[in-house]
Amino acid sequence: MKRMVALGIAWITLLLCLTGCNGSHEILLTDEQTHTDHPGIYLTLSSVDSSGECRKLVALWHNETSRTVTFGNWFVIERKEGEDWINVTTADVCFTEEAYLLESGSTREKSYTTEYADLSREGTYRVRTEYSLQNGDDSFSSGMTWVEFEVTKSR
Repeated sequence: MKRMVALGIAWITLLLCLTGCNGSHEILLTDEQTHTDHPGIYLTLSSVDSSGECRKLVALWHNETSRTVTFGNWFVIERKEGEDWINVTTADVCFTEEAYLLESGSTREKSYTTEYADLSREGTYRVRTEYSLQNGDDSFSSGMTWVEFEVTKSR
């Protein structure tokens, strides 16, 4: 009986790892499609870090505006189905409340884990996140930005 329970736990662990962790699908960084609510603030993907248990998408935040941008840790990974984007998060995820400043004319690296994302299907995916843009009168405008990537079967 103990052996059956151990075998069941091993299978469940394997299935969980195949979703967002280093599974049988490859992440391709193509000619990235990016979107932003404010021109000059956007993400690009520079690499995929496979050194840990789960892959991480290494992104570069770009601020080509004359204002300061603030962003945090919140993000979501979504898969494109037709004209819609479907959230592929597999668990409730909590994010720490940190703020990163991105000064005018600068870039900053940020990693996004795939640990809690189901990347088991081939297709177009995106990392979507939010930011705040400092206005000249000490107020802020919020916005969203995202960058797309492809998931294919490993060769």
